[in-house]
Amino acid sequence: MSKPAIIAHRGASGYRPEHTLAAYELAIAQGAEAIELDIVPTKDGELVVRHDSELSQTTDIITHRELSHYRTTKTIYGQTLEGWFTEDLTRAEIKTLQAKEPFSFRSSDYDFQFPILTLSEVLDWHQVTQQKVQRPIDLYIEIKHSHYFRSLGLSIEEPLIELLQAQGYQFSTDPILILSFEIENLQYLRSLTNLRLIQLMAQAEDRPYDRMVQGDPVTYQDLLSLPQLTQITQYANGLGLQKQLLWSNGRQTLVDRCHNLNLTVNVWTFRQEPQFVLPDFSGDWQQELQAFINLGIDGLVTDFPDIDL
Repeated sequence: MSKPAIIAHRGASGYRPEHTLAAYELAIAQGAEAIELDIVPTKDGELVVRHDSELSQTTDIITHRELSHYRTTKTIYGQTLEGWFTEDLTRAEIKTLQAKEPFSFRSSDYDFQFPILTLSEVLDWHQVTQQKVQRPIDLYIEIKHSHYFRSLGLSIEEPLIELLQAQGYQFSTDPILILSFEIENLQYLRSLTNLRLIQLMAQAEDRPYDRMVQGDPVTYQDLLSLPQLTQITQYANGLGLQKQLLWSNGRQTLVDRCHNLNLTVNVWTFRQEPQFVLPDFSGDWQQELQAFINLGIDGLVTDFPDIDL
C-alpha cells in the first residue's frame, strides 16, 4: 500500500502562525508534499491567504487604531461574527497587519513577526521553492464562502484562474488543486480550467451552502451515495472528507467506492492535541493516523507535517 501524501494544513500550523511563509517553509522542511491554503478577497479584489475573512482571530488588527472604524458584525453562512473583515479592507490596509496564533493552547512565540500574504506572493514563493528543493510541491487552494463573496461582487473564481494561468498553471498535471465545500463554483471552474478540483465535505448533516440557499435539502451524507459520487466525477477529481464523515460511513467500502470512480480521497484534519482526535482512539493521534492510513487514503491533511509514515 502506498503512503498517503502529507498535506500541510495552512502550512505547519501546529508550530507557526497559520498561512505565513514561516509555516509553509517549515512544512516543506518537514517533508510535506503539499500545502493547503485558503483564499478570501479584499475590498479592492486582491486574493489574500486567510482561513476566514474575519481578521481579529489570526492577526493584530485589534491594535491598529487607524482601522478601528471597520469593526462590524456580520452573519456569514449562518454564523454571526463581530470583528474586521477582509472584504471591507484594501490590500494596502491588510498588508499592514501581522499574523498571530489563533489557538490559545499553542505557542505564541512567533506572533506578530510575519505579514499577511496575498495569493500572488504565495504563488511566487511556490515557484522559487520548487526549484530550490528540486521536487514538486502541490498547492491545495481552498475557495472560502464562494456564494457569499460573489453576492458582494467579489467573485473569487475568475481572478484565481487568471492568476494561475499567468503562472502557467492550467493542466491536470500541474501542482495546483482547487477546493470548495460548495458545488456550483466547482462546476463552473470545470468550464474554465483543466486543473484538478476537489469537492470538500464537512459533517454529515451539513449542507453545501450554495445548494441550501436554493432550498435543496442535500447533505454531505447524501453526497456519499453512489449516484451522487458518480455525479461528482463529472466535475471533480477527488474528495476532501472530514475524518468523522469517512469513519462513520463504511470506511474501507467508501474509500474503495471512490477509487473505483477514479476519485482521490484526502482526509482532514489530523492534529496532535487529544481534543481533536476521534473518540474511538482515546486521544492517541498516532493510532488515529495509522487507522486512516490503513484504509488506503490518498492524502492526509495535518497541522503537524513531521509525521514518520
